[in-house]
Amino acid sequence: MAANNPSSEESKQFIEEGYDKSAEKYLEWSRSRPVSMQHRLELVEKLYTHLGVSGNAGDDPSRELKVLELGCGAGEPVTLALASKPAIGTVTANDISKTQLDMLSESLSKLDDSSAGKKVKLAHGDMTQLEFPLKSLDAVIAFYSIIHLSPDEQVEMIGHIHRWLRSGSGYLLASFGADESAGTTYDDWLGMKSYWSSHGIEKSLKLVEDADFEVLWKDVNQNPDDAPFLWDDALEQSLFAPQPGQTPYDLEYHQLDLWPTGVDLPKPWASVPEDLRRRTNGILTLKMRMTAEDVALFPNLKVIVRMGVGYDRLDRVALAKHNVIVCNVPDYGTSEIADHAMGLVLSLRRGILLHHERQRATPPASWNYINSPLVARLQNKTFGVFGLGRIGTAAALRAKAFGFNVLFYDPYLPNGVDKSLALERTKDVRDLFRRSEVLSLHAPCTRETRGMVGYDLLSLLPRGAVLVNTARGEIVDLDGVQRCLQEGILAGAGLDVLPEEPIPEDDVHPLIRAYRSKEPWLEGRMVITCHTAFYSPESFVDIRVKSAETMRSVLIDGIASNVILPEME
Repeated sequence: MAANNPSSEESKQFIEEGYDKSAEKYLEWSRSRPVSMQHRLELVEKLYTHLGVSGNAGDDPSRELKVLELGCGAGEPVTLALASKPAIGTVTANDISKTQLDMLSESLSKLDDSSAGKKVKLAHGDMTQLEFPLKSLDAVIAFYSIIHLSPDEQVEMIGHIHRWLRSGSGYLLASFGADESAGTTYDDWLGMKSYWSSHGIEKSLKLVEDADFEVLWKDVNQNPDDAPFLWDDALEQSLFAPQPGQTPYDLEYHQLDLWPTGVDLPKPWASVPEDLRRRTNGILTLKMRMTAEDVALFPNLKVIVRMGVGYDRLDRVALAKHNVIVCNVPDYGTSEIADHAMGLVLSLRRGILLHHERQRATPPASWNYINSPLVARLQNKTFGVFGLGRIGTAAALRAKAFGFNVLFYDPYLPNGVDKSLALERTKDVRDLFRRSEVLSLHAPCTRETRGMVGYDLLSLLPRGAVLVNTARGEIVDLDGVQRCLQEGILAGAGLDVLPEEPIPEDDVHPLIRAYRSKEPWLEGRMVITCHTAFYSPESFVDIRVKSAETMRSVLIDGIASNVILPEME
């Protein structure tokens, strides 16, 4: 025995080689310790009680629990027992030893009930490299396996498990070493080299509690078969994040179409059970409003993360009065929105939309070019950018690559930004409008910018200009857009956002009504997308991951980023 600390890769390599080499011997040794084997089965039965099922044939067949076993070995006794239970839908059996998993596979093939064996999915490899969807597991079992990780890796592993378990109904059943050890290498354990580490009983308990688990019961096992080990069954408590479209307090999000189409649920926060509201420390929200009345419903709320850039739906003054930190996620979807803006520009400026509509007409237009004020050579035209933040910068650089001369207006940027990006800057918003043959809006909606882009500014644009808005609909006055389109000041407009979203069924703006009615004067001149510029499957992953990371950083690490203050616009 040596109290040295090999690297994580080294220890895992000799642990894997050791269990592969001694798999048969280890299984024989385990079978020679019936008290320990029975103890594990009793603990699993206790876990069933907490899960609300007996594990027997009389259980509700619609409840198919998903269980992960870390360090399953050859499957005796736990994996095979889990597979035989009707209430268990899937068992992911993980082990670092391929030989032991092969032995488990053989045992599963010999079960009388072939369907039981099909429940088990073998997962060979390092447990720290496993990946599962957020909140997808009902239970994680880890007997004599987490101890093979270094102390730091044990902390990280508990964090991974916490994220995988279902909120409020997921359980961790795990064993930890009772004696504290920073790491011990055994040169000859059952004829193989191995490694263990432990935080000890008290620190192990604190480890799971710090990961936001509630310890339901614990037991120091000192039966004759075993060295002292702490057995811990923990009810997973997680961040509570209401998501519209399921129940208002459902943590899981699966598909984009689960969101209501652009409208908030009426008073959704009030329908959250009082017990959950009282225990909530953090909220992740995408579309839902939060008023002062809503804030008061969550007495222990510490942070709210807006899953996106804008935060105008949050009562930041009320949140500040309750000492709630407000954060946003400004750095997702940047490339998508910039690409979308350029797509709108090209569809209009190159006559793509116009040709598309005319070729689908009855009868279709003649096979020829269309002489329209929309169509122009892009090179050396002036591309105006209203607001040079992350997205505005990305759009500006794309426009520059197409040969545009790029001009931007942003009064809040320091001097020299134009030099570093090789762009032209104007400090006069009216100058921006006078010179922009294409104008792309990328400013936030504030008291200053709300309704700012109306006829007074739009009428300054060069005749035949194109307007694109992928920022906020409230920035633009549709009356001004309609008038400029009718007067020919605007040759075309591409709008991803509107002042009212979704478009109301009644009292539709005349411009939108003309667009939907396909009035001839708008043919090929206007394109509307449904606030979708941000979207791609990748960006939706980004927004969820970055939001969760921001939340964790505040609640776990005490570090807040992208903080929105009450006075910020």
